[in-house]
Amino acid sequence: MKLRSVDLKNMERDIQAVMDIYNDAWVGKWGVVPALPEEVAKVAKDLKLIIDPDLAFLAEIEGRPVGMCIMLPNLNEALVDLDGRLLPFGALKLLWRIKVKRPRSTRLMMLGISKQVTRNVKRYGGLSAAIYVEVAKRAIAKGYRWGELSWTREDDAPINLGIRSMGAKIYKKYRVYEKAL
Repeated sequence: MKLRSVDLKNMERDIQAVMDIYNDAWVGKWGVVPALPEEVAKVAKDLKLIIDPDLAFLAEIEGRPVGMCIMLPNLNEALVDLDGRLLPFGALKLLWRIKVKRPRSTRLMMLGISKQVTRNVKRYGGLSAAIYVEVAKRAIAKGYRWGELSWTREDDAPINLGIRSMGAKIYKKYRVYEKAL
């Protein structure tokens, strides 16, 4: 097993691998819509502007991507005082804050492991723990102080176990309710 950073020179290939893992790992779970090729191309183009390759990586087994972690600098922290104005100087401030000054926090955009691997839990049971430890080590090494894990489903026991095992705390919940009209 190898953990390797996303290659910015081959961003489209690596983002395609991320989306393939995403589509496989979350198939059939509520609220999940599969990523389409056009969306993948747009995501790759947009992420190239803000991604920190040290915080975005793939887990490979025998050279085949089977897991991924995409953590981004927290743009909310960098945007806080721009009042929605990117022109004339807001875009430059934002770029400087992300690439030079760096936010103190991160946001986990995606994390997942292919079902091919999770079916064979005994053999690859430590893969999720390896990904959690690796992203934490990389973020700390870059000077980030904390991370937002974004939206996680309340009924996703493996993810929630991983979150708790890293010492994270749930500080807000979003719920979806249904009512027949």
